[in-house]
Amino acid sequence: MTIDLAQLPYADDVPTAIRHVLSSAQLVFEPAAVERAVDQLAVRLTVAWQDRNPLLVCVLPHGIVLTGMLLRRLIFPLQVCYVAGQDTNIIRFDAHPTRFDARPLLFLHGRESSLMARALSQWGTAGGANDVQHIALIRPVSDENEFAEGALACDAPELAGCGLDYLGYGANLPGIYAVRGTRATNT
Repeated sequence: MTIDLAQLPYADDVPTAIRHVLSSAQLVFEPAAVERAVDQLAVRLTVAWQDRNPLLVCVLPHGIVLTGMLLRRLIFPLQVCYVAGQDTNIIRFDAHPTRFDARPLLFLHGRESSLMARALSQWGTAGGANDVQHIALIRPVSDENEFAEGALACDAPELAGCGLDYLGYGANLPGIYAVRGTRATNT
């Protein structure tokens, strides 16, 4: 199912700039490619984590779509919680890592943990957890993370769809789009 964003009906109170940017966005990954990537990621996570006691931490708001997609596919006991991320509305692989409120992570001491995010970042171990894996739907083409192999590779600096938003819009789109005339690498 491909959605032509230029043909979508936009409410009158959606800013003109948002309408223009989304209607000219370039489809980078079809919804089917997103589903396949999440399937592959879920298999890798299941193999790696099924004999552990992981805590799946969703970094809000951008990790909610990936977390929801994975929860339907991870068929082993785990616990789920969330933290509120405070990053920019535009995905940038060269930006500073997302900052988050670590209070929900205080009970991680000695636990296994898997952090969800909208982009792979350079975070260290959080809150005393033994092993923190940063997993995401989108990764930079050059990322070597073991859980990045199932993720979609893209070096477009600004993306929308599947939890990623452009100034608060587009996170609900089933595909992933490059916005603002960026060039995307679909590898």
